[in-house]
Amino acid sequence: MYVCILLFYDLSMSSYKRATFEEEEAAENPADGGMSPDSVEVGFRKGGIQLLSPLGRRTQMEVVLAGVLLASLLALFGCAVTLGIRYNKDPARSLCLTEACITVASKIVEALDRSADPCQDFYQYACGGWVRKNPLPDGRSRWSTFNSIWDQNQAVLKHLLGELEPNTCTHMHKHTVLPYKNLEVIY
Repeated sequence: MYVCILLFYDLSMSSYKRATFEEEEAAENPADGGMSPDSVEVGFRKGGIQLLSPLGRRTQMEVVLAGVLLASLLALFGCAVTLGIRYNKDPARSLCLTEACITVASKIVEALDRSADPCQDFYQYACGGWVRKNPLPDGRSRWSTFNSIWDQNQAVLKHLLGELEPNTCTHMHKHTVLPYKNLEVIY
C-alpha cells in the first residue's frame, strides 16, 4: 500500500489530503530495505497559484530586459502623445499666411481646371489650367513647369549680367561679365 499526498492550490495557502492506494504485486519487506506497509511518505510543494507562470520559466535577465523594454515602449508612447498634442496646439502650424505661401497657393489654384471632373480625368483637373495658360513654345517638343522656371531664371540672369559694368566689378565678375558682353555683341 502506498500513500500519496495530493495538494490543492488556492490563493491563500496550500493544503493536502491523504490518499491510500494498494498495489497487489508489490511485496514489501522491511528487511530488504523496502518500505513497510505502514510507512508514510510526505512531499511538500510550493503552494498557491503561479499567476505569472510564463515568467517563472524565464531567467532573471530575461525578466529584467522585458521590463526595460515595456518601460521604454510606455515612455515612447507618452512622448508621441505629448508631441502630438503640442503639434496640434501650435498656432504657427495651423495656417500659413506668409507671402510665399499665398503665392504658391495661388499658383496651384491657377493650375486647376475646375471644368474637368477629377473623378474622370484627374490630370486635366489638376493641370488643365496651366496647360491652357502655357502653350507649347515654338521649336519645343515638350514643355513643363521646370522648363518655364528655367526660362524665367535665364531671363533674370541675362538682365543682371547686362546691368553690370566691367570696371566696377570684382575679378570674378570681370571674368563673367566680359565674356557675356562679347557674346551679346556677336548675337
